[in-house]
This record gives sequence, structure tokens and C-alpha cells, in this order.
Amino acid sequence: MGDVPDTRKLLTRRDKQMTNSFILATLSRRSEMLRAGLLERQMKIFWKAGLGLAMAAAMAAPSLAQGVDVTGMWRPDKNSDYEMSMCGKDNAQLCIKVVALRGNMDSDKNRPYLNTYLIDKAKPSGQGRWKGKLSLFGQTGDATLTLKGANTMNVKACAYIVVCREITLTRVQ
Repeated sequence: MGDVPDTRKLLTRRDKQMTNSFILATLSRRSEMLRAGLLERQMKIFWKAGLGLAMAAAMAAPSLAQGVDVTGMWRPDKNSDYEMSMCGKDNAQLCIKVVALRGNMDSDKNRPYLNTYLIDKAKPSGQGRWKGKLSLFGQTGDATLTLKGANTMNVKACAYIVVCREITLTRVQ
């Protein structure tokens, strides 16, 4: 009988190993669940904080853009002038009207736009930035206006998302 191992010892050792493995696996699973729960709570806090910041930024956007004075005459080149003014019920939006056409811009194709708003009531979307609609040649596209300096404004307009054009306006002194 010396060659045959005692089955009680074998079972006991194996039971202990299985019990230890079971305990470790259970603790590991519980630990993962606790970590996942903690991570889930942290993610919820993160999203709530992010949502709160986004809402605060959205509500602050009109006041941020209002602090920048962009009213007056602007020109993309020597052939046309545009008047920028604050408009809308609370004067927080930006309007751009064509007020002068000269040279090659003074054509039958462009004259209907004289004294009309190309961009009407663009909404503030940050410090020195507005987003609105540009109407030109029977088409309407999205426009983003960004103040690049005290006397320089970038206007990017896109029709059908893929056809975009950028111009730089310079303040007329």
C-alpha cells in the first residue's frame, strides 16, 4: 500500500486547491464588479460634469461674442463693401449687408444683392465667432464667421457640405 497514495489526502489537497481557486475567482469577479461599478459611477459623474460645462458654454456664447465689436464696413477686396451690424431681437446676432459694388463686381449678376443681407442673424458660437446661413445666387449654405484680429474676419461658407469657399474681410478704416 506504500505505492498507492492515500485518496483522503489527495481529495483533501484537491478540495483545498479548488476551494482556494473558487474563493480567488469569486473575489476576483466581485472585485471586477466593484471596479466596474466604480468606473460606471465615475463615467456618470464625468458625463454630467461635461454636459453641465457644455450647457454653460452654450449659454455663455452669446455674451462672449457680444464683447467683440465687429460693426462697421468690411471689404474682401477693392471691388465691394459689406456692412456688419448686430441684429435680431436682442442685438446678439450678426448681419452682413452688401452696400457697395465696384469694378468687376458691379455686374448685372451681382446688382440684385446690393443693399440686401447675405448673412442674416448669424448666431454667436464663441469669442469672436458666429454661425449662420449665407444666401447667394438662389442657394443657401452654412457660414462660419471668425474674427482673426481687430480688423480681420474669416468667412467660410459651404453649400451641400462639400463645396466650401473662404474669404477674408478687412475692416475699412
